[in-house]
Amino acid sequence: SAQAANRAQVFGDAVVTEDWGWDEVEQVYDRLAQARDLNLDSTDEAHHRGQAILREAEMESLGGDVIVPMNCGQDLYDVVDITSPQAGLDAARRRVLALEHAWAPFAARYTLRLGLGAP
Repeated sequence: SAQAANRAQVFGDAVVTEDWGWDEVEQVYDRLAQARDLNLDSTDEAHHRGQAILREAEMESLGGDVIVPMNCGQDLYDVVDITSPQAGLDAARRRVLALEHAWAPFAARYTLRLGLGAP
């Protein structure tokens, strides 16, 4: 799916920058995200913030979730490979952005839901 933002404007202390995700702009036109932070006082800092906004939007664009057996070693931001013929995925790399642990007492079963994004 398309990114929520493909252009980032950052306003700092006498600094204004703009960063673009040109590949996404070609697909879905302009989707703007803005950040205002008076602590940013250099162009480099503002560009880093804009690039971080675009990276977060890119990670969330390949969103989804999967339910897996409990894995106590699973951590946020791990990169996992997912193979599911039903979903048309073969060793698809995704980053874990959310963990939701669930206990079903009547079924005596723990499950883990992984919120996924781009690697």
